[in-house]
This record gives sequence, C-alpha cells and structure tokens, in this order.
Amino acid sequence: MNTAVTATRTHMAVLIADNRRQNHIDLFNYLQMRGFHAEWVVSELDLRTQLRQQAAASVLLDLDLPGGAGVEWAKRIRSELGYRAGIIMLTSSNAVEDRIKGWECGADAYLQRPVNLNELEVILQHIENRLTLSFNNNEPPAGDEWQLDLTTAELITPDQQRVPLTGTETRLLMLMADNAGQSVDRETLCNLLPPSGAHDDTRRLDALLSRLRSKVKKQTAQRLPLTTYRNKGYAFTAPMHNVGGPA
Repeated sequence: MNTAVTATRTHMAVLIADNRRQNHIDLFNYLQMRGFHAEWVVSELDLRTQLRQQAAASVLLDLDLPGGAGVEWAKRIRSELGYRAGIIMLTSSNAVEDRIKGWECGADAYLQRPVNLNELEVILQHIENRLTLSFNNNEPPAGDEWQLDLTTAELITPDQQRVPLTGTETRLLMLMADNAGQSVDRETLCNLLPPSGAHDDTRRLDALLSRLRSKVKKQTAQRLPLTTYRNKGYAFTAPMHNVGGPA
C-alpha cells in the first residue's frame, strides 16, 4: 500500500457504496489522505441524492452487493446522470463473466479486491480530468443564462422571471458569479454574513442558501443551479452575469 502522508490538492468526492465498512476502511483512509472527499453511502437513494448534489463525483460500487444491487445501481446512475459521474466496480472475482457485467452496466473501470490503491488513484484522476474537461468545454444552451440585477437586488431567471433578494443573498451570489462556476469555500462565504460575518458560521450559511433555493423554486418553478461541494463550499454552476448597479 502506498503510505504517502500528504496530498497535493483537493480532489472530487468519492462515494463508497457499501454498508460493510470493514471491507473498505483502508481504501477510505487512503482516499482521504490523498485529498479526495471520501464518503460512505448505504442506500441507492442516498447515493443518487449525493451524486446529484456534487459537481464532480465518482462512486465505488461493489459488484458483490446482495442481490446484484451493484449492477442495478450502476445502470440507474448511468440512465439518470449519463457520464456526469464516474463509476468504478469492485469485486473479489476476476472471472471474465463478472468483468463483462461491470462493463455492460456502464462502469469506467473494474478492479479486483484487494484494490491496488495507486491504480485506483490514477483511475480517479483520469475520471476527474474527464469530468472537469466536460464541464469547462460544454457551451451553455441558448437562454440558459441567469442575471443578477444590482440596481433592484433581484435574481433574473433564464426565462426573465425576477426574484427579490436580500442584501446578504445578493452579496453571496455576486461572489459566486465572480468565480464563474468554481467552488467558493465556506469560510469566504461566511465572512459575508451580517452583522460582520463569522468564518465558522456554516450552519447559518447552509440555512440561508437552503431558503434561497426554496424561494427561487416556489416563485419561479425553476431549480437554482447552486451546487454543494461537501465539506468544501458552493458554486453557481450556470452562466450568470451582473447587470445594473447600486442606485
């Protein structure tokens, strides 16, 4: 096992889909050490919810889950998300039939346990590069741009509906717009909270952005393209630019 003790940068989320944690504890610890946001998921619902919330993520699925659940989960992830998520199948078997199952369900890679951790890291980096390249190169569909009206303190949806914003909501969205789809860390966002902000006030930040999502959904029937990077920050993942200015 590679026992390097430092990570050079922060990587994407990696979800380990198996409630038998003892099977993968070394793998989990290694991923954390190498800078990946490793997390456990214990149900298909939890897995799909997490994948929808992450801007870039991969899942490690055990082919040996009871009842063939690993294969079925992989098929549904591909059907729902396409190739916007990475899938790596793990198994104790190296039989040709099992490898074929893994490829047929849409897996990016198939690894036999015990997993070679260096090989796994290279595969994850390859998937992360693919997801990042896809995100950066995809031209947004026409009419998909949001606007932040600084004169009236309103968020304008792509179909020109207007949502009134508080001063704090406006400041947070301005900062995320300036970062053009990149994640803004929680500490920086918390510093914008009134009265003067506190770098560790993450619960208040999460509650405020949750209310903003709900407000936009209720008033416009549109989903706010605000992505949560677990344990890291938030990003506005659709095109958005500022218009107007303080009156």
